[in-house]
Amino acid sequence: MIAVVMCGGRGTRMASFREKSLLKLGYKTLIEHVLDALIEYGCFENIIAVSSPNTPATTKFLYSHKYCTSGKMNILEGNG
Repeated sequence: MIAVVMCGGRGTRMASFREKSLLKLGYKTLIEHVLDALIEYGCFENIIAVSSPNTPATTKFLYSHKYCTSGKMNILEGNG
C-alpha cells in the first residue's frame, strides 16, 4: 500500500503564523506525528507527502526529513 499525506494547509483558521503541518504537538510537529505513525504501522511500501505553494517551509522541512533522505517518503509538490 501507498500512503498519501496531504500537507499543504496554511493553518489560517488556527490563528497561527506557522504552517499547519509545522505546528508543535508536544515535542514534534504535526507532520512528524503523522509520518512516524505511518512508519510504525509498517504496512506501507511508500509514503507520498503532498505539499503546495502555500507551504514552502513544510516543503523544505519534508525534503530534509530523515524519511525523505532514506527513501521511505517521496514528496509531490501540488498546485495548492
